[in-house]
Order: sequence, then C-alpha cells, then structure tokens
Amino acid sequence: MSPTSPSVLILSMPTLPLASSLAETYLLHPLPPPDLIIALGSFTTSEPQANNIIPTPEQTAASIGTVTSVLSQLENIVCRLLYLPSHQDPFGLIGSTDDLRLTPNSRNILNRSLSITPQIQIHGHTQNVTLDKSPLTSACYDIDDSDDDSDYDTYSQIITSLSSNLTSIIVVNLRSCEADHQIHQIPARILSLLKSDECQEKVKLVILNGDKKLDCKVGNVRVVVAGVMGVGDFAVVKFEEDGEVTDVDFKKFK
Repeated sequence: MSPTSPSVLILSMPTLPLASSLAETYLLHPLPPPDLIIALGSFTTSEPQANNIIPTPEQTAASIGTVTSVLSQLENIVCRLLYLPSHQDPFGLIGSTDDLRLTPNSRNILNRSLSITPQIQIHGHTQNVTLDKSPLTSACYDIDDSDDDSDYDTYSQIITSLSSNLTSIIVVNLRSCEADHQIHQIPARILSLLKSDECQEKVKLVILNGDKKLDCKVGNVRVVVAGVMGVGDFAVVKFEEDGEVTDVDFKKFK
C-alpha cells in the first residue's frame, strides 16, 4: 500500500467474464494500478441458497471454483484483494471460519476486521446473514428473511467493536440492493447509525452495493456506491494516510 495516498478499486458483482475484461483493460491500457481491490458479491450466477435449497457438495465446489477464478483475474490488476460474499454466494464462503484465502493474495472479510495500513482498518458485513456468535466471528448457513430491523443491532455491535485508535472503513452487502434492485437512497437503518456519535468518531468511509452510483457525506462519513460491473461501472477511492477520503472517481469499462 502507498504510505501516503493509497487508492482502492471498488467492484460490485464481478462475474468471471467481467473480471477478465477489467483485468485486460488494466493490462492493455496505461491505467494506474490501485493499491487494493475491494470486491462485493455476488460472484456467481447460480443461486441455490437464494431459495433455501442446500446445494450438493459438487455444486458448492463448482461455485467456489468460479469465485476463485474471478479473484484470480482481479489479482492480475493488483495482488492485494479483499472480497465480501453475498447471501447468494456459496455457503462455504459464508459459513467458514477457515480458508480466508481462496487465492494467495485474497482475503474474505465477511464479519471480520482487518488492518490494511497502520492507520486504517476495514470490516465487512453482509445483510440478513444470521450470525453465529458475534459480528467478528462466523456466519451460519441460515439466511434471515426478516426486514432491516434484524440487522440494526448487528450494525451497532460492529461499530462498537471497532478500534477507536484506527480509522475505519465498513463494507456492507445490502440484500435489498442485489441484482435487479436499485438503491436510490441510503437505507434508513444505516443512515441513523451513520449519524451516531460513535460512528462519526470512528468511521471515515462506508461502501455499499447497489445499481446506482452514489458519493455523498453523512456528517464526517463518506458513503460510496460504485454501481455494478454488469454495466461496466466501478470506482477508485483515494485516501490520505490517516484514512480521510480525498477523491472518488467513478469509471466505466466496456
């Protein structure tokens, strides 16, 4: 990571063909590489768990293989990669506390906090995935189909658990913004938490998934939605050394 002004490439729903095309774009054109990639799922097109159907071991293995291929393509851009699976991705990515790296340079950040610089930590959360013990352990295989109230306490716990000595980035996969939905505004439950004193003190950036690009501030907190790769959208966010966001550049590739 650049010690003074790191840049982060943000992607949402990068399928294998789209990840390959983006990697080719970076390889064939003089685009400055980012210091880090953050990829939000879903990463696969098959969704047996979306209908509460338990996939076979063969289906799970095939789906995880697809996700591994997506991540491998993205690693051609830069060899620092964090990914956040959605509720539609393979159960092995949602429920496992092991195998954080599907590829040598990738880390699954679901319900985990990681330091990406000495000053900046990042935490990932996927909405409506039932938690097993705490927001910093593992997720169960069960999918919670209740409304946003089910996650309100979880968001509060996440913010409370974050170190006050580091600047924080929170990445959230919203179930209501998957695939065929659009985000027109920040969900009310998240907005109320963003306005809390604790969040304003600890968090500099919240990254959400959604079809519509968004860059706004809620008090001291920057909120960014990169759009979806299905229409060629992605975003590059630049930081100061202390985690303050200096620029959000929305981009498009074909």
